This record gives sequence, structure tokens and C-alpha cells, in this order.
Amino acid sequence: MKNIPKISDFQNKIHRKQKRFNMSFFNEKFLPIVQKAIRKMQKEGKTTFSTIYLIREQWGSYHCNNCEILRKSINVNIGLFLDENKAELKIKKIKSRHPEKDDNGNKTSCAVWKIG
Repeated sequence: MKNIPKISDFQNKIHRKQKRFNMSFFNEKFLPIVQKAIRKMQKEGKTTFSTIYLIREQWGSYHCNNCEILRKSINVNIGLFLDENKAELKIKKIKSRHPEKDDNGNKTSCAVWKIG
């Protein structure tokens, strides 16, 4: 009898491929946008920012969906991007799971980052 792979193995393989695709897109297209946003925050005198603050600055709003799949969450994906590019962005994560609310008042959380 053949060894049949588990569905979770298949899902993990797809997620790894999806993550590589997303991160390559982010690195090529999104890095300069985030660098510009961080420079703007520095000029305004900000020394810290949250992932959700950055999302609001770039897209104008933030709405979390309590039923969304964690891997597809914009908050999670932007947080992963920031973490993977923290050296180039010259930022450091100072807090995980910082309580926030989305623009509809739903409770959520995000990371907080120190600039410089």
C-alpha cells in the first residue's frame, strides 16, 4: 500500500509556495512604499507605529473580519513583511499582540514597531 500524504502536508506545501510568492511581491513593490511611509512618520516626530497604523496610512482604513483565515489577513501579512525586512527598514518589534480596534470597533491586535 502506498503512503498517502496527509491533507495538512499538502496545505503546508501550498502555504510555503504562497508565502514565497507574496513575499517576493512585497519585497519588489511594497518595500519602497513602506520606507517612504516610515520616513514620513520620522518627519512627523513619531518613534513608534503599529502595523494597523501603517495599514491605515497606506489604504485609508482597516477592517478586520473575525472569520478571516489568519494566513490571508492583511494585518498578519504586513506584520510578516515588516519582521522579515526589519533590518532594511531600520525598525524593531517592541510588542506583539498589542490590543487595537478596527474602524468598525471590532477588537483585534497587532505588533508595535520602534523606528530607528
